[in-house]
Amino acid sequence: MAISLTVKSSFDFSPALSAHIERRIDHALRAHAAHVNCVVLRLSDVNGPRHGGDDKLTRIDITLNPSGTVATSATSDDVYVSVTRAASRARAALQRRVEQWDERARARRLSVRTVDTARNQTAIDFIE
Repeated sequence: MAISLTVKSSFDFSPALSAHIERRIDHALRAHAAHVNCVVLRLSDVNGPRHGGDDKLTRIDITLNPSGTVATSATSDDVYVSVTRAASRARAALQRRVEQWDERARARRLSVRTVDTARNQTAIDFIE
């Protein structure tokens, strides 16, 4: 899982912030890491030097295996809170996507049913 980080603003990017981002992303995506191909995290200060409320934006774009993407974002006046919220939303969105994939796989498996008639097993194909 490759993580790309882009900072588009003038706020202070410290080693502590980098470590926080790494921990939050790892915690959020660990359960479904096999489905994650690439993570792009973008930090920006929406209001720039004016420092308004909820002006730190974190956007997370996740490219999935075998295909698809999940995108989440969050804003806050604190960049650490923004990263934590966006990572939490990414975790929930990824969980929903994996559950959708599992449900579709289950439906495909159920489309072929086995019928036991007098010890003679036959397969009946369901045509979609």
